[in-house]
Amino acid sequence: MSRDRYVDFLRAWAIVLVVIGHWLITALVRGPGGEITALELLAVIPWTQWLTLGFQVMPLFFLAGGHAAGGSWVRARAAGGTAAGWVARRALRLLLPAGV
Repeated sequence: MSRDRYVDFLRAWAIVLVVIGHWLITALVRGPGGEITALELLAVIPWTQWLTLGFQVMPLFFLAGGHAAGGSWVRARAAGGTAAGWVARRALRLLLPAGV
């Protein structure tokens, strides 16, 4: 597996862990009157707080994102791009989806 493929795998795995982790910490409970509440298991069952150690994915996101950005910068510089142009393109690619 190439290094870029491995970094893509790590990014995807981190996303999967975030989804699973959030799914696991929420319990939907129907009350006596039929109302549904969402209990946070980390507060209700304190020993589950230790399980969060296996879901520490932010360092993984930062490392994979830094690797991807570094490769993008190297390719842009090799094509004759400037730092300002590279930052502008990256910002546009990140901000447009977030704005929508």
